[in-house]
Amino acid sequence: MNAIVQFELCTLTNEELVQKVDQLTDQIYQTGKIPSRYIPARPNDDYDLLVGELCVRFAKLTNLETVKKEVTVTVRAEEPVEEEPMMKVLSQDTALAIAACPEYVPMRLLNEEWAQRNHGQSLQRLNERGGLSVCEILANMSKRRWHPVADNIAVAELNTLLKKLS
Repeated sequence: MNAIVQFELCTLTNEELVQKVDQLTDQIYQTGKIPSRYIPARPNDDYDLLVGELCVRFAKLTNLETVKKEVTVTVRAEEPVEEEPMMKVLSQDTALAIAACPEYVPMRLLNEEWAQRNHGQSLQRLNERGGLSVCEILANMSKRRWHPVADNIAVAELNTLLKKLS
């Protein structure tokens, strides 16, 4: 989870937080643009920090600590089977993305030509170097140029695509 979210620096009320996340999410879908990330971080304005804060507050309100552990165990239990080569999915920095993000994607679903186009390296080499981010995997599977996508959106799109291909 993003470290700044753990410090709970967001000063918005729960209602304000939900409204702000809803507004920014609508903005993403209406414009197709990723919200700006500020330096230094703005816990009341950065979309990824707001979503993380929402998750942290939700977990506290619903005592989700045990659910988090179960999700972690479930995800870890789905380690790749040796018969099928798998690409490591690099960790995301928002709580929502971490909870829903697959750890591996079957290599057979990835495109060697697009790995070369986007990274100048083979899929095998990229995997040896640690894997690909969700955005990079999504671009590869969609056979398009890589561009940044908000973590929660990229994870949702990847999971939808994986369900279609399963």
